[in-house]
Amino acid sequence: MPRRCRDIEDHEWVPSDNPQHVGGMVCQVCGLDPEDAAIEDYCGEPETCWHCGGDGGHHDCGEDTCCCADPEINVPCNVCGGTGEI
Repeated sequence: MPRRCRDIEDHEWVPSDNPQHVGGMVCQVCGLDPEDAAIEDYCGEPETCWHCGGDGGHHDCGEDTCCCADPEINVPCNVCGGTGEI
């Protein structure tokens, strides 16, 4: 996965032949085109979901008191949709 540019000035723009890259440019550091970089800079990076704490959901085995030795997340968070970020 490409690393993220911390600020709008950190982008290193190079020409791109990919028609999905707006303006024919792409950042060689993070892989974003100028439009996506501007949106990310304006909106900021995603934050950890307040509801699931970034886990993406919770464990529900159907018991009132869970005694599972290694509970796995099997119910996605209804706030972040299971991504752990909002």
